[in-house]
Amino acid sequence: MKVSMDDSHVQQQVFQVLMQAMARPGTWGDLPVGAQPLDLVLTALCDPAAGFADAENRVGERTRLHIGTQVLSEDTAFFVVADGSSAQAAERQHPCLGTLEDPHLSTTFVLMLPEATAENVLKLQGPGIHPSGVSMDVGGLHSRWLERRETWVRHFPMGVDFILLRGARVAALPRTTRVLTEEGI
Repeated sequence: MKVSMDDSHVQQQVFQVLMQAMARPGTWGDLPVGAQPLDLVLTALCDPAAGFADAENRVGERTRLHIGTQVLSEDTAFFVVADGSSAQAAERQHPCLGTLEDPHLSTTFVLMLPEATAENVLKLQGPGIHPSGVSMDVGGLHSRWLERRETWVRHFPMGVDFILLRGARVAALPRTTRVLTEEGI
């Protein structure tokens, strides 16, 4: 069945899946099938006031027009679409971290992950997670993204959030989440 980005019920469903992912880090949610997952995510999150960056041109022209926002540089956008499997993509990022007064004026990365990858298990701790923590497989996410993230979230409440997109599955690593490798490093 073909899913339309114009359908408000679909947009609400996608937004709900995204909010559940943010509220429960480490949990993968399923987006509706029948449309490009990236297009669904950006349509649910962006509006004319919230621009996005797409250096790799992954977002189609129809989606850009539908959202009605401008495409910005990676250092000024609220949402940045990037290759989560690339160390080079992580290195070129200089995201907005917000301010103490306005921490919400920060970047959310939408990181595209390959579907078939080796396992990479992280241990997560923080709000929305059981006190003993939870394990999450982020196979395909290059370790450089996690290293950079640690620097970016160091001065909470400022920082960045990650939305991980693997096919039609989505998960999130909000800035409030503490990330460890399975070994605790």
